Amino acid sequence: MFILKSERTYGTFNLATLRLQGGSGTCSGRVEIFHDRQWGTVCGTTWDLLDSVVVCKERGCGSPVASYYNAYFGKGAGPVWMDGVSCTGRESLLKDCVFSGWGVTTCTHANDAGVTCSEFMLVDGPNTCSGRVEVLYEHFGWGTVSDDDWNVLGGDVICKQMGCGSALSVNGGSAFGKGSGTAWMYNTACTGTEISLKRCLSGYQKKSSHNNDAGVVCRGKCERQTVKLVNGQTFCSGTVQVRYTGDWGTICHYNWDLPDGIVLCRELGCGPLIGTYASAAFGNGTGNILMDNVLCTGSESSLKECSHSTSVNSLCTHSQDAGVICGEVRLVDGDSICSGRVEVLRNNQWGTVCGDSWDMTDAVVVCKELGCGSPVEVNKGAYGSGIGPIWMDDVKCTGTESTLKNCRSNGWGVHNCEHTNDAGVVCRGELPDSIFLLYTYVSKIYIHRRIRNSSDFFLEVRLVNTNNKCQGTVQVYHDGRWGTVCHNSWDIADGLVLCRELGCGGNAQPLANKKSQLQKNKKTANVNL
Repeated sequence: MFILKSERTYGTFNLATLRLQGGSGTCSGRVEIFHDRQWGTVCGTTWDLLDSVVVCKERGCGSPVASYYNAYFGKGAGPVWMDGVSCTGRESLLKDCVFSGWGVTTCTHANDAGVTCSEFMLVDGPNTCSGRVEVLYEHFGWGTVSDDDWNVLGGDVICKQMGCGSALSVNGGSAFGKGSGTAWMYNTACTGTEISLKRCLSGYQKKSSHNNDAGVVCRGKCERQTVKLVNGQTFCSGTVQVRYTGDWGTICHYNWDLPDGIVLCRELGCGPLIGTYASAAFGNGTGNILMDNVLCTGSESSLKECSHSTSVNSLCTHSQDAGVICGEVRLVDGDSICSGRVEVLRNNQWGTVCGDSWDMTDAVVVCKELGCGSPVEVNKGAYGSGIGPIWMDDVKCTGTESTLKNCRSNGWGVHNCEHTNDAGVVCRGELPDSIFLLYTYVSKIYIHRRIRNSSDFFLEVRLVNTNNKCQGTVQVYHDGRWGTVCHNSWDIADGLVLCRELGCGGNAQPLANKKSQLQKNKKTANVNL
């Protein structure tokens, strides 16, 4: 049986070869593809964001909101037509992506791939974060937003939905060209904190000249995915694959260690590093081995900024692929990685925690899990409204749990909450310019607050020259007097020890070479904790 799909621009009809089933609408569900006169599914083993980009594009939907595997939308039927899918994001059709071959698979329907696409698009702009605002309504198809009363608050909502930050500017008069379809009216009561622009729309024009279509320019500019984890349980764990130029490939595990994992977790937007792994612990990756001897300091924003060799050791094979596990809890939109809105990863989709019963005991677990010391305060709605599911409500932690996900709640996604009440926290380890997160495991330790040395006496450590016990110039007590530490080779591992030993959480920013009012001597080590 053939299914007809409307082409929204020209009003013609083509035979569809791709559909989404089991979801809440035409832009969400299990991915099914038509081949050899039969509908079948797609394996989710290597399914990622770029594959979802192509599906959403082919379906005429907006950008992908989330990718799914493990039959999130239920098990399909018929053949598993595609496995090992690897799209670049530039393909027009899913069948144009690289894959193992029609029906060549070891996958079952228990791992069917799925996707949720946005019901919004920014069209005809210079990049994916600017353009004419278009919205999809079932039975109406794609339409535009009228510029009557259109303002930056509405722009903020759509930019946030598109993952493009906040609105830089808004415009009207069809500045990005005329759209088509229904023209929806903007409601001036919109506050800018809504989770969906649809909450800001009320009524529509049955006929419109589209001379006054609304547009927006967002502050962010979306870029293609350059790093991912495969073969893991979520997109925050698995074998590392990179694509900074050309095709996807892996990283050889030689010298792969904690600072490298810290940078990778940050680049992925996951929670803090849990551990780094060697010897293809999650299974072999695909493509060429692109990087070897990666040496990050921990402060880089991307692995490509780390020192590494592109001339790979000839002995390195995919059996030496590097891997990592990142945390599935994070803090967003705060002043640092130790403050912000609490978000949890579930089914490969980030969601929030309801703040209605959120308290300090719950925050103890979050701060501890993130290596951020103890909580200073809890709040709700203070860091803006999140997007996506509200995963946890009525959270009741005992304070002893190792992760927030182990705390009692109503059940995943069971809530009676709004995103305006999203839970937030400020942890004691918070400092605005703390730029990396460190952990209790390190390979070298130079200074402890209470380490017995060979002469059988104790060293004491303190931070001076500020009013903050967790920031300042490092001093050690020896032979009856205080002295400083030379900054030569002073690095993040050393700062970690101070964080832990002074009870200041797990964040550190060594300031050995940074010009600062803290430094009275350029060769004195300093630290932000």
